[in-house]
This record gives sequence, C-alpha cells and structure tokens, in this order.
Amino acid sequence: MKLSPNYYILISGFILLIFFPAINRVTKLLPDIASNENRKLSSFQRFDTCKLEHIPGYVESYLVDRVSIRNRMIKLYNQLNIFVFKSSPVSIKAIVGKNGWFFMSGEEIKTYNGTALFTEGELNALKHELVRRKQIIESHHAHFLFAIVPNKSNIYPEYMPDYITGSIGYGKQLLVYLQKNNFPVIDLYTPLLNSKITRPIYYKTDNHWNDYGAFIAANVILHEFKKYNNRVTPLSLTTYKPLKTVEAPGNIAHMFSLGNESREINYVPTRAGDFVSEAKKLNAYTPPEGFAYPEEYQLARYTNRDSLPTVLIIRDSFGKKPFPYISEQCKKCVAIYDAWHYGLNEAVIQGEQPDIVLLMVVESNLKNIMKYMKLESR
Repeated sequence: MKLSPNYYILISGFILLIFFPAINRVTKLLPDIASNENRKLSSFQRFDTCKLEHIPGYVESYLVDRVSIRNRMIKLYNQLNIFVFKSSPVSIKAIVGKNGWFFMSGEEIKTYNGTALFTEGELNALKHELVRRKQIIESHHAHFLFAIVPNKSNIYPEYMPDYITGSIGYGKQLLVYLQKNNFPVIDLYTPLLNSKITRPIYYKTDNHWNDYGAFIAANVILHEFKKYNNRVTPLSLTTYKPLKTVEAPGNIAHMFSLGNESREINYVPTRAGDFVSEAKKLNAYTPPEGFAYPEEYQLARYTNRDSLPTVLIIRDSFGKKPFPYISEQCKKCVAIYDAWHYGLNEAVIQGEQPDIVLLMVVESNLKNIMKYMKLESR
C-alpha cells in the first residue's frame, strides 16, 4: 500500500512538534516570554525515601514548569480560547464576558447569581458584629460607617455571559438587611449604577473600579461625612475634571496572558495643581505577618485643616483609588489594608484618635468578616 506524501508530512510535523521544546532548550531558536502567573514555579525537591509515592508528582511538576516556550504555549492556548472559541481558559479563575469584558469567577460570581446567600442567622451575626464595633468605636468618641463595594458583575450585568443568570447576591442582601434594621450602611450600588451612563466606572479587563468610579464612590462617602461635620464639602467635577487616559490592560487580562492585545480607557478626575492633600509616610503600625503587600498596609494623607475630620479607613484593594479623593476633605486620613481581615484595628484607633472610622469591604469578601469576627471579639 502506497502512502500519500501528506501522510509523511503530517507524521514529521507531529514528531517535530513533540520534540521541539527539547530541541529548543538546546538550540534556543525561539526565546520564551515572561510568565504572567501569580505563583512561584515548582522547585526541585529533595526526595524522601520514606515517601517514594510522591516522587512522580514532584518530578512532573518540576518538568512541566520548565518546559521550553511554556509561557508562549500558555498564551497561545488562552488566545485560542478567548478570541476563537469565545470561552474562558479552564485553568484560570476568570470568565470572558461580552464585548471584551472580563470578570473574575469564584466568589464574585456567587455575589451575582445568588447561589450562596447568607442565612438569617449569618445576617443577624454580621449585624451584631457591626453593632459591637460601632459601640467600641463610639467609646473612642468616633463615628462608624460601613460601605459595601459592589462587584463589577453587579454594576455591568449586561456584559456577563448569557449562561450565567443574575439574581440578588449576598452583598445586596446584606445591604437591604442592614437598612431594614436601621444600621448606618452606605449604599454605593445606586449611585454607581446611575453614573455608569455617563462614563465607564469599572475597567473592562480588570475586576476593580477605575478612577472615575472611585471618585463617584468617594463623593457618596463624603456626603456621609458631612452629616457629622458640615465643613466637609463633596468634590465637584468642575474642579476635578475627568481626563481621558489610555492605560495598559488590567489584572484579568494578565491572567489570560494578554499584554498588548488590549488597552483600557480611563477617565481620571484631575484637579489643576494636583491634590490639596499631601501624601506622607506612616510607619506607626506593623502589618500582619505574611501580608503580600506590606508597603500598602498603611497610607496617610494630610490637609492639616483643623476644621475637617480625622478619618481612619479599613480597606482592601478597592479602597486605594478613592483614598486620595476622600483625603481632600480630611484633616488627616489614614488607610489600613489589614490582609483582608477587615478587623476593628483598635490599636490604630487609639493611635490615630479619628473622628470617623470607615470600613470598606468589597462584597465578595464580606464573609471574611464572619471568618475573623471570633478572633475580633476575643
């Protein structure tokens, strides 16, 4: 039987494809690209003769992490999924939405589709924990405010994929529950939904809000500050004019190994002559052990205007962009990023003696309050 020349071409190509990474490691014909994985590659393990069954796994992990052009192949795989098959790479904790919008999966999806709502007991426990903190903060002669930061999917549900059905998530559930029980919670959902008509307020390729969304949130918070200090004046878009900027793609794009394939449009509210408040280093407190971002644990900005309140913000990554805008109407504003514990941080309260303590929690992390509140109450 005579075989077609195409058969030999196919076999040769297949063999070359299999052995190319090994050949390339020696010849270095095609250099690899930088990795976008947020993890440390597997290291070579010293074998324990008492645990021989683990050796194949150690060797496989080590070799897979060091295959020649590995990062190029991962990027190609991700691009085929996103641009050709319009789906999310199965190994990545994010999803591809409509019109180039990317969303985180996992807990953020649960805040969108209503599959993990709080029980009545959990809602009551959260309320009691917040009341406990409010009482302690008021004993330090300060006011306590609580803000739930909406996940991107609950502000832009129209760009979520059709196979994921939206419903009330547990962030909105807690907001409504606290409002019904007369606890002072700041509603950011309504003003953000109203503001997205004017300009984008969240990044397309990142799970965070952009500078314009952060500005809107900061102004809502400043309106709440004004209830306790009438010298506080919300910021104006006439003074802080939104300047259009083009930025590199966000964190989800990097998870998908997309670098130059996309760009973000951002609108940054900018004041002529820069901010009124001035950033200063604050090294008064020790970050939690093992915290991945110790340089962001404590931030401080000052206007030194005695008529304005001193404010302490307990935040996560969403609190970074609103922080400079909030600081514009504070004598001093300190922001603490306590490794997603969202704790009371009473030592910081004693050190700073704030007039207002603001707890800002992105809704997909609300359960962290429950996770750590036993430690807090102790």
